[in-house]
Amino acid sequence: VLVMAVPPSPLVSLETVKDLLGIQTDTEDTRLTHLIQSASTGVEKFCGRRFAKERYLEYYHGSLQQTLALRHR
Repeated sequence: VLVMAVPPSPLVSLETVKDLLGIQTDTEDTRLTHLIQSASTGVEKFCGRRFAKERYLEYYHGSLQQTLALRHR
């Protein structure tokens, strides 16, 4: 079985955060990006799940049945 996940992505965009905080310059982009990623990781760990869209590639041997149970939902 080969499982490939998309790298973690933030739960909110930098542009959204800057708009909500009324920030119009780029001087704090690096710091804000780090804080967004840290907060997103914390939320996912606390909730015990991923919220961002993920892509999986799984291979299964056929069993000639009508249903197929997937490992990821």
